[in-house]
Amino acid sequence: MTAPWRLTRPLRGLLAVPLAAALLCLPPLLPAAAESLVEALVATYQNNADLLAAREELRVVNEQRPQAIAGWLPTVTVQGTLDDTSREGDRLGASDQRTVSEALQYRQGLYRGGALSANLAQAENTIRRQRALLLNTEQQVLLNAASIYMDVIQNAAIVELNRSNIRVLEERLRATEAMFRVGDMTQADLSQAQTRLAQARAALIAAQGTLDSTRATYRQIVGNAPAALQAPGPLGGLPGQIEDAVVIALRENPTLVAADLAERVARNQVRARLGALLPSVDLVGELRRDDYRVATPDTRGESASAQLQVTVPLYQSGAEYSRVREAKKLANQRQIETISLTRKVEEQVVRAWQDLDTARASVEAYRQQVAAAEQALASVQREVDIGRRPLLDLLDAQQELLDAQVNLVIQQRNATVNEFALLNALGGLTARGLQLPTDYFDPEADYETTRWRLFGTGID
Repeated sequence: MTAPWRLTRPLRGLLAVPLAAALLCLPPLLPAAAESLVEALVATYQNNADLLAAREELRVVNEQRPQAIAGWLPTVTVQGTLDDTSREGDRLGASDQRTVSEALQYRQGLYRGGALSANLAQAENTIRRQRALLLNTEQQVLLNAASIYMDVIQNAAIVELNRSNIRVLEERLRATEAMFRVGDMTQADLSQAQTRLAQARAALIAAQGTLDSTRATYRQIVGNAPAALQAPGPLGGLPGQIEDAVVIALRENPTLVAADLAERVARNQVRARLGALLPSVDLVGELRRDDYRVATPDTRGESASAQLQVTVPLYQSGAEYSRVREAKKLANQRQIETISLTRKVEEQVVRAWQDLDTARASVEAYRQQVAAAEQALASVQREVDIGRRPLLDLLDAQQELLDAQVNLVIQQRNATVNEFALLNALGGLTARGLQLPTDYFDPEADYETTRWRLFGTGID
């Protein structure tokens, strides 16, 4: 699934006209070049600690394959023995004997009741499952990055809206004070203007605190402080019908893929544990040399042997049977969990789809509300100027416009984030799926290096 990008869109398309004018005056968050959403996602993909840790976890799981392969390979050991023996007896007298023995032993497992192949299959499926979990972590991290990016834009816009509102209310208060001095306004009018200004200043303080907190979260997720962020364009590549979205999600959602592989791992474990109840076959070879050193003469013995050992378990205290039953019950649990997760993924897609539709519809509704509130404010302003409406009506109209502008900003943020949430449910919110301009992590690289690594303890 591909997702073509338009890196920015005009502020006029993102915000209503009064808000656009306010944002044009918004100072950069840092004295740095503007940062697009694509650049923020690339930085997150490269630097996010949670994602880096998940990649290391995959490298850890890759080691399960050479561990499983070890069951097919021989073990070679060298053993040395020094035996000093002294004997005394009435008839034989005293005698001393020293025996020095060296042995080289080779042991090769040939058959373990099917456990060897089951262990290898279990390791391979565990690695595939971990890759799916890595993709899920990648998706969640990129979704968090997109969300916090839009949160910073939203909260910065709300801060500027509140600043603009304060400037309007300060001008209104000065006009009211002047009119109060000449008797054209009452004390109630003056108090109302002062109250609204104090309320606006309190709202600005709260909005600034929220913005500062959001900036800190941005740094934690993305890895750098936010610069002058650019509003992103619409996200492409989404399916046109909800039915198509569900089909894609059931095929590509990484949590569902991981659940299916977890069930396979559990089935492999059943086969592996059944092997403990079946016969096993080993090939054992030994080269041995014994030096017998007595008073006289010294002797030496050398031998070579090869054995085919067959072990047939008869009864092993019942623990092996219990482990097989445990593995079967776990496999059944994993199967039920897969069914449950399938339903959850379907619900996640439907919810994300509806949330996106709702946000888009809300954006259009709030745009209309902002336009209507601007006209209402202008009309009330004219009526207040000629004395046909009280000042409180003008203050209320100003507040209604501010509320509509803030709600528009919030819904535009929601629309963008919900696009990413839907793509996350579909399994396409990855660096490759978004076609981010960066080097992609290759899960095969460490696997290919590790899969046949039978010697050495060093790591890259």
